[in-house]
Amino acid sequence: MSKQDVRWEYQGFKFVANQSKMSMNLVRHNLDFRDTSHLFVSSAVHKFDAKHSQTEHRFSASGYLKDGRPAMVGYARRGQEIRLFTARYLDRQQERQMIAGLRADRIAQQEPARNLERLQRSKQKPKQKERNRDIKERNTWKRRDNVKGDKNKDLDR
Repeated sequence: MSKQDVRWEYQGFKFVANQSKMSMNLVRHNLDFRDTSHLFVSSAVHKFDAKHSQTEHRFSASGYLKDGRPAMVGYARRGQEIRLFTARYLDRQQERQMIAGLRADRIAQQEPARNLERLQRSKQKPKQKERNRDIKERNTWKRRDNVKGDKNKDLDR
């Protein structure tokens, strides 16, 4: 580790980050690495980043900060330390993806039977919406046919 590394500890986790990278991240994303330490003790979605893991295993963690704002942090484990290299706030679409990941983790932790039942129900919902739309369209056409039929009956008289 270089002289520019900054170390801190948060609830038993040891963190390290490069000082210049911390200040650059603060300017670019307006987020301090120390604020993201909370993601490691709260419920967060942790994902392996295969694309950027050529020299070391890199991960990302997405979750809510102490102030309630959604954020993500990029990190790598080096022995007992967690080296942070990027952090930023999430936009709405990324927050929705994170919430979906949190729900999936929660479902996976439950017993397998309930897990399977929920997954089956979640797959059925779009089909049900399609059926409802089809029924609504059919009913609309029936009403149109009835109206046209009534007009034609009046013309025949």
